[in-house]
Amino acid sequence: ELRPPKDFNFFFNDTAVATSFQDWRPADTREYVVDTGASYHLVSAEELTDNERKTLRPLPEPKKMETANGETEAAREADIYVQSLRMTIPAMVLEGRTPAFISVGRLVSDYDMTFVWLAQGATITLPSGRVVVCEQGVNVPMLTAAKVRKSIVKKGLPGIAPMATE
Repeated sequence: ELRPPKDFNFFFNDTAVATSFQDWRPADTREYVVDTGASYHLVSAEELTDNERKTLRPLPEPKKMETANGETEAAREADIYVQSLRMTIPAMVLEGRTPAFISVGRLVSDYDMTFVWLAQGATITLPSGRVVVCEQGVNVPMLTAAKVRKSIVKKGLPGIAPMATE
């Protein structure tokens, strides 16, 4: 069951962040909240591409969860493409308008990725060693269109080895 922290409502009530979710974008530019408290990857049914809609399937059992907007239920999932990670992952599909969430716990346990959040920013390291830099949105890590900062490529972050360029 997904339960955000009690003070999590600030995220959805903050005008600067909320407006970034008002322009729903195609999957190649979809923004994801990278959430250490999310039990599942989540996406809005309204955000699915035609190809992602083709993968819609019922969950074996609907999942109830508590969100910042109240209790909701997911009855379906779909395979969604996350451009920054260059991979397709299964995500529970929620009805209505909601930001897309990436579960850090699922990335770590299901795909052997590493998540590091330091003062300089948050990163996700794939098993290949490729480092994906998360953007910062009001102290919330976000995945947007794929970006690799040159400073990380050349110097690395503390505790993270520099990556090879592709």
